[in-house]
Order: sequence, then structure tokens, then C-alpha cells
Amino acid sequence: MMKRMHPSLVFILAASICLLFSSCALGIPSRERLSYKEEGLRLINQMDRMAESKEYTETYGMAEISSLVTEIGNGDYTVPKAVYQAVFSQPLYTTISRGMFQDISPEIGNILEKKFLASIPSMITAQTGTTMVAASSLLSIGEAFEAEGDAETSLLLFAFDNSYGAIVTYYPQENGLILASSYFIQADIFGDTNSASSLEAFLEKLLVSKEITITEIPVN
Repeated sequence: MMKRMHPSLVFILAASICLLFSSCALGIPSRERLSYKEEGLRLINQMDRMAESKEYTETYGMAEISSLVTEIGNGDYTVPKAVYQAVFSQPLYTTISRGMFQDISPEIGNILEKKFLASIPSMITAQTGTTMVAASSLLSIGEAFEAEGDAETSLLLFAFDNSYGAIVTYYPQENGLILASSYFIQADIFGDTNSASSLEAFLEKLLVSKEITITEIPVN
């Protein structure tokens, strides 16, 4: 007999799907252009406020998930100790799939690229268990924004002086906006978060791809 999924997990899954497919429909934000780092920190601070809200976490999370979310919310995410950017020299859907989608149309390629990029945070949090996946999904936020400089598909890792960090993915849209999606992660998943080379090695192994370049972004 098939077991029913807990209602809280159903909500979390549904919210994650909405984040993936509806955020790109947002209008242009009424504020100045932001860098990838500035937008990332803004989303992380919003996630932190959600994690600090007992009304939110107790309504939608099971006890184990709520406890982890509360622990995440106890951290300080005001100023990162390090920020790293991962850039992909080849489309993700061709490298991660090992060439399975090389002959598809550009339109389908763009859809797959968005899907593969959105899957990376879940692949990372899955390394530390389903409870972390659920907590991260519960707090995740997606938003379209206008960015400074050239737009490119990438992700930023934010490391802080506590047990949790954050991943923010960035995907350029056809309307000139960037779709940014943020997720909390367990900080020690990468090993040494003060080393760009260790982060690069982790992502290369996780994504089975050598087409990744990690650079450190100045914090100040």
C-alpha cells in the first residue's frame, strides 16, 4: 500500500514548484539596479526573517523541520565572510546530461537550462538529508530583478560565521530581467568554505562537469 505524503511536505513541494515556474512572471521591481551579490543578500535577509517567524514555521513545518528552520533563523546573515561565484562555460543541460540533449532546439534548451540550474540547490541540500531539503525549500525565495553589468547564468555561494550558508542562482530572462532564487544550505557541505578550489572540486563532482569556474567576490 502506498504511503501518503505528509501535508506539510506536500505544501513545501508545491511551493518549490511555484517558485520555479512563476517567479519569472514578476514585473520589474521599483528600485535601482542591483549587483548579483546585493540581490543575493537581500533575498537571504528575507529568508532569515521567514526563518525567525514562529507563526510561519509552525504553520507549515513538521516539528523536526520547524526545529531546523528555527536553528537556521538563529544565525546572523547580515555580513558574509566570503562570497563565491560559479560560472558555467558550457550550457548546463549539455554538460550535466553528458551530451544527451545536444540536438534539441534553442527554445527547449533554454527551458532545460532553467530546470538544471534550479535543481542544483536541491542536489546540494540533499547531501545533508531530507529534513534539510524540506527546510531549505520552505524558506526559498524567487524574484526577478534588474541587474548591473552583463547578465549571465551563474550561482553565488554566501558563507557566514555560523553553521549555515546560502546558494543563490541567477538565470537571465528574455525580457532583460534576471530570475534569482535563494536557498539555505548547511555550511560544512563544501568542506573549506574559505577555498575557491574546494568549492570548485565539490561542484565538479556533484554535477559531473569540468566546465565550472569559481571566483571570489569582494565582500565589501
